Amino acid sequence: MLAVLISIKIPDADNSENAVVPAKKINMADVRELIKQGKFWRFCFYVAGIVWFMHIAEQQFPRYFVSFFHGDKSGNSWYGYLSTVQAIVEFISMLTVPWVVNKLGARKTLIIAGLLIGARLLISGFATSPLMIAFIKPFYGLENSLLLIAVFKYIAEHFDKKVNSTMYLIGYQCFIYIGTIFVSAPVGYLYDHIGFGNAYFIMGAIIIAFSLMSIFVLSSDKEIPGHHHPIAKRSLS
Repeated sequence: MLAVLISIKIPDADNSENAVVPAKKINMADVRELIKQGKFWRFCFYVAGIVWFMHIAEQQFPRYFVSFFHGDKSGNSWYGYLSTVQAIVEFISMLTVPWVVNKLGARKTLIIAGLLIGARLLISGFATSPLMIAFIKPFYGLENSLLLIAVFKYIAEHFDKKVNSTMYLIGYQCFIYIGTIFVSAPVGYLYDHIGFGNAYFIMGAIIIAFSLMSIFVLSSDKEIPGHHHPIAKRSLS
């Protein structure tokens, strides 16, 4: 990685654009302006309905997976093998998904990612054999790649550069941890009372519902960053 970083050549124009100067430094007023924006909360709506349940489902997926092997230790072995396959799928996806995101746009990719996540959880709820659940497992690598790259592109397109990293930290990462706190208990209750399969079916249905609602909630890719944007206007002036 050090060799790769040393070999990167950055044009002088980009260095000047990314230089840290007082006009580009973020302050609490910028953060308050970000939180007041409807775009911010519409993005959080997407995260709450889709990414929250995606992460909660993945936390207990190993237990659900090995349950198909009825106490056989081979379940743990197969989970390890498929985790390797998942990592390979994610690696390949990280190389190819940027082209897909650039072709479809960040908004459409986020919606498609949500539908794929929901479909995987729905199918997981219907799984009846080790082979079926094993086939489903690696798809998480593709979903994760679609989600991460689309999130980065969506933030870059719809929020001022000055607050991009803050937007990712607050609107995505921190919001995911908040969701883990509030969603874990009710999902755990579902696991205990109706079983993993039914719980995954419910979570998949919720994710698909939020994905469809996101068609009307997420900002259009045609919107130009900086238009009607208090932070952008202030920095330009």
